[in-house]
This record gives sequence, C-alpha cells and structure tokens, in this order.
Amino acid sequence: MTAVPSAVIADAVVLSCMDFADGALGAAGHEVTDSDVRELMRQVAAGVLTGDEAIRILNGEPHVSYSHLD
Repeated sequence: MTAVPSAVIADAVVLSCMDFADGALGAAGHEVTDSDVRELMRQVAAGVLTGDEAIRILNGEPHVSYSHLD
C-alpha cells in the first residue's frame, strides 16, 4: 500500500471528510452502510490508502490486501 506522504491526518479532519461524503451521498439518495466499505472510506480520508487502492481492495484484486478487513 502506498501511504500519502503527509503523515497522519487529524481525526477531526477525517471525521469531517466522512461527514461531507455522507452528506453528499445522502443528498443524492445514497447511503454507505457496509462497515468494510466505510472503513476503506475512512482510510482514504486519513491518507492511509489512495482511492485507487481502496477500489482495488473492493474489487478483490489478489495482489492487494488490507489485513483489517480480513
């Protein structure tokens, strides 16, 4: 996995990003309830994973794994 180079993003910022995403999805009539997907969203917001890495994990690509979801 490739971490975003800017160290750790503060929890408050991560929560704000998650709230924004939830609001945007809700406004469009969508909701993400799967706990594994929400964890990937949080990891992307925190800069631990890139969006591309999260998508590869969701697609089950064999060369990408994220032990927290196993």
